Amino acid sequence: MRTEGEREMGASDSVGAACSDGSAVQLPNQQRQHGRRDNPTPSAPFAPIIIQTSPDLPASYSPLGGFLFSYAVAAVTVGIGLLIGWAYQVSVSEQPIVHENGARPAPTSVVQTPEMVFVGQITGMFDPQWADASTAAVDRAYVPLGRRYALASGLMEISYDSGAKVILQGPCIYEVESRISGYLALGRLTAKVGKKAEGGRWKVEGSKASDHVASESGRAEPPSPLPLPPSPFVVRTPTAVVTDLGTEFGVEVDKSGASQAHVFLGKVLVQAVGGGNVKAVSLGANESARVDFGKGRVAAVVRKPGQKSMFVCEMPKSAPIVLFNTGVGLKKGDPDPHWQVVARSDDPKFKPCPAVVRGLRNGIFLEDDPARSQWLSLVVGDVGFPQDVVFVFRTTFDMTGMLPSKALLRGKFLADDRLVGIRLNGRRLPVPLHRDGGPFVDWTNFQISSGFVRGINVLEFDALNSDPYQSPSQRRTIKSRMSFRAELEGVAPSDPGFAGDKAFGKALRTASEKSKKAATESKKAGARGI
Repeated sequence: MRTEGEREMGASDSVGAACSDGSAVQLPNQQRQHGRRDNPTPSAPFAPIIIQTSPDLPASYSPLGGFLFSYAVAAVTVGIGLLIGWAYQVSVSEQPIVHENGARPAPTSVVQTPEMVFVGQITGMFDPQWADASTAAVDRAYVPLGRRYALASGLMEISYDSGAKVILQGPCIYEVESRISGYLALGRLTAKVGKKAEGGRWKVEGSKASDHVASESGRAEPPSPLPLPPSPFVVRTPTAVVTDLGTEFGVEVDKSGASQAHVFLGKVLVQAVGGGNVKAVSLGANESARVDFGKGRVAAVVRKPGQKSMFVCEMPKSAPIVLFNTGVGLKKGDPDPHWQVVARSDDPKFKPCPAVVRGLRNGIFLEDDPARSQWLSLVVGDVGFPQDVVFVFRTTFDMTGMLPSKALLRGKFLADDRLVGIRLNGRRLPVPLHRDGGPFVDWTNFQISSGFVRGINVLEFDALNSDPYQSPSQRRTIKSRMSFRAELEGVAPSDPGFAGDKAFGKALRTASEKSKKAATESKKAGARGI
């Protein structure tokens, strides 16, 4: 028989056994007494509370099966939800859309961009100014069917794949009608029909009617499948149709719509538009015909002598300006026939003299290259000059036969100690930022795009001899080397008014005068409130 303490210990042991499957939670005042069975704590009025966190499971239970079943139920639930949503969406989409007025909206039509076919290329431009900015074009752009050009002034050449070339002369309005024709609404053009090109140029599907430039490889787009027609080239105007018979001719249209055709080589046929039974007129070289509206607005053809001088038959071509680098092709001590020293700031009575190849052999100077350029000065060798003095180097070049307004000159220079001025024909130009003082091995680039004149042009450079590493007092007593070096190149188009190109010049001047006259009339009309 157990004592009361032993009975209490037995109950405690049973509690411990029960805790093997759960957790025991003690109240704050509860205290277990270890090793004191005969002295139970009388202040512990509550027995331990047992919380069973896991239910008793049968031996055959598998957690994996329970998890799989839960996932399967969740998947089925989601699938049913998706199916219900899809069914609702289909039922809503099938319902007709009805506007407030009960009418069904008209179906949206799909507009396909028409196929674009190119028939030629812009092969030259000369100072184009556009009467309509939407018709502006760029050189080397390909020309699609239906393209319209409105020049206020200048020139543009179109080369058709058929072999024809057309020079538009501003002011001019021209539209490309087909591979072998165009419509001249206003102005002048010159047409030259040569051999036909092999195959078409380009075709682009799904493009807007705008300029497209081919890649450098020339294979950016597939060739047009349309064969080149055997028909002659045709120029239409408001009053006439001019058809070439293997020739070079000009067409002019004035504001009234009256047209003139002038034949320079070969033959053309001129047919009046709306002329009733008027037969086509055949014109030969140096002949022309005017087609005008007569009584009842019936066009008639009147023969006249040809006037080639009114038309531009060739596009102007650019050519290099003849310029000379300093000391090119010379030896040490040789005077340069193309360069002079014309002034120095410390001597008002200084007389111009040829600059000479100095022949410097010093590590702080870029080494001479007789094949390209060399250092020039007043004397040969390592001779010093007074400091804080400006020396003026000059060269000249001839632009006779060239167009000054379109000339461009590029160059580079080296100056000991630095360059303080550049002038073209007496007009000062900005001096690029460059190194002050040695070493003198890095070129400085410059460019001139205006200020040129017909005939002889004068280019001058002001070189300052002033060592930046010396004080003013030192520069007053110590002399220093002075030298200059330059390399030049330039280009300009041929002058329209020069020599054999007089017809070109006259045509351009006539177009310019007409453009100015039209602008003046427009201003006067605006002043009158018209």
